Amino acid sequence: QESLANIAKHAPDSASTLRLEVRRRSVEMTVTNELGVPAGACFPAGGRGLVGMRQRVELLGGDIDVGTAQGNWHVRASIPLTDNGSGGFSGSSRVPWSTA
Repeated sequence: QESLANIAKHAPDSASTLRLEVRRRSVEMTVTNELGVPAGACFPAGGRGLVGMRQRVELLGGDIDVGTAQGNWHVRASIPLTDNGSGGFSGSSRVPWSTA
């Protein structure tokens, strides 16, 4: 959701793709879009989008990769789907969107 909101904010006219791959032990999501402005252009500071995405993915025991390549911006997150025995997923005792 955050990646798609960033596309709408920073590159609304760019072509974009969302790929979701569910495997037996993990799920991987990749969002890619054409850069809307030259790489390295300044955006208003103060947002927590990328930091927040990284925190949520890491709470689930996953990893995230963000950056530019070949004129595109990409966000790739991989999250394990294995049960850790305590009702949560590997690397976490609860999911980050839970209030419990």
